[in-house]
Amino acid sequence: MLYFSYYGMKSRLMMSAVHFNENASREQAVTQSGEAHYKIDFPIFQRGEHTVKKIMVRGTYKCVDRLKDCVFSMAQNGNKACPSKDMPPSMCHKYEKPSKEQAILNHESRFKSSH
Repeated sequence: MLYFSYYGMKSRLMMSAVHFNENASREQAVTQSGEAHYKIDFPIFQRGEHTVKKIMVRGTYKCVDRLKDCVFSMAQNGNKACPSKDMPPSMCHKYEKPSKEQAILNHESRFKSSH
């Protein structure tokens, strides 16, 4: 089973928000002749009708460079800040775990035929 830690997922979520905010107001790309760049799309749900979409300039990743600079400077200065211990309890902590034998009996009795 694949498991993602709470802090890893929280970090990914925060980075995606920073990246989105950095790229949310991108301008529309222009062609070499200076005209606005568009593309024609044919979505399945419109049954052959087309949609015109703007082509935006490529997204930037300046936030990643700033984050790397911050991490490296903290490491060079000897800052060993630990993440806060605000991790919530697991989602299944409030449920009682049955014994293995009882769980097997319940599983087998569920699938017995009634005839």
